[in-house]
Amino acid sequence: MKVFKDVNSNENALSFGEFDSSWFVHRKLASKALRTFSNTQNHSVQDLVTEEAMYMVDALLEHNGLPFFPDSEISKSVGSVIYQLCYGRGQNVRNDDLFKAFLKSADEFIKFTGAGNPVDVMPWLRYIMPWKTQKFRQLLRKNTQFRNKKIQEHMQDFVSNHLRDITDVFLAEDLTDKDGKSKKGHISRNRLMSTLNDLVGAGFSTISTTLQWAILFLASNPDAQNRTQAEVNAVVGNGRNVKLSDRCKMPFTEATILEIMRLSSIVPLALPHYTTKDTILNGYTIKKDTVVFVNLHSLAYDTDTWKDPDAFRPERFLGEDGHLDKEKTNSFLPFGLGRRRCLGEYLARTELLIFFTTLIQRCNFIRPDGETYTMDGVLGLTYNPKPYKVSVVERT
Repeated sequence: MKVFKDVNSNENALSFGEFDSSWFVHRKLASKALRTFSNTQNHSVQDLVTEEAMYMVDALLEHNGLPFFPDSEISKSVGSVIYQLCYGRGQNVRNDDLFKAFLKSADEFIKFTGAGNPVDVMPWLRYIMPWKTQKFRQLLRKNTQFRNKKIQEHMQDFVSNHLRDITDVFLAEDLTDKDGKSKKGHISRNRLMSTLNDLVGAGFSTISTTLQWAILFLASNPDAQNRTQAEVNAVVGNGRNVKLSDRCKMPFTEATILEIMRLSSIVPLALPHYTTKDTILNGYTIKKDTVVFVNLHSLAYDTDTWKDPDAFRPERFLGEDGHLDKEKTNSFLPFGLGRRRCLGEYLARTELLIFFTTLIQRCNFIRPDGETYTMDGVLGLTYNPKPYKVSVVERT
């Protein structure tokens, strides 16, 4: 997106890169790295998410049923997953000073973007409000410095036939031909490494926000919570952890996750795009280099499709046979569509399933007496629920 590049010090990042031949190379390499550590044959990602889900539940239960807002406990576990996938597994990651700095930096970025950045849509404001662009550049520079420090650490003990994480996969990639020149696509090592920032940004805020909404919806809808718990009990029980292979046996649970994603619609306008050529759409002429926002929220709340879109009804995603209705599941696009569809969709779905079912398996979520819930959110980097309080009690 050209507007974003006015304040972005790294215009070749995957999320906002030019849609050209080098972008395809970049996307392919990033997909390869994610597949290496998040495919179905690799059990380490499932184990990692399960481990962090257990940490999160333990932290929630430490409040002993007293009302609180669970954002901090959620952020720490979700952040730990993407941090370890990108930079390596750690036995005591929560005591790692760099991990603490990573969480702090992510929090600063989310808070800064919480009110929106008017320079994105009115670039001339950078001359009137220079502090906006300066602060944004400072945050980007801080994130880049952190990333480069982790890369330097990796290079000290990198072994090409023993890949530990996504950073190692990128380091192992040969970007030059036999003559030492850049391969077709002209993607540099620095540009490839910028993908780490994309993955961290996409994999942290989105999952964390969705889980905040999930707890709010569960506490607000005890009947749906009970039905989901009954299904998880029947399939998983309480003697083992949920596995990805359990997904197909828990249609109502998956429908509940989908309904939470639909109603929360955490990225209502998706990432901004811009046209690469003059285009006519439904009779409207859109000039080249026009910024375009895709309204994903309108799909999630379309009355023709959902009839009562404001109601929380997970069963709307189920067919008469009790299984997921594919037509309904394809009727909204939380991960976008096309060649810029979310790169980490599989990982995100994996995290949501394991985090959510672990919460359901071990906890009851109760609205405290006198607490009033609203489903109106706050639009920032993602669409976040307004702070609320919930009581979390261990299931017996």
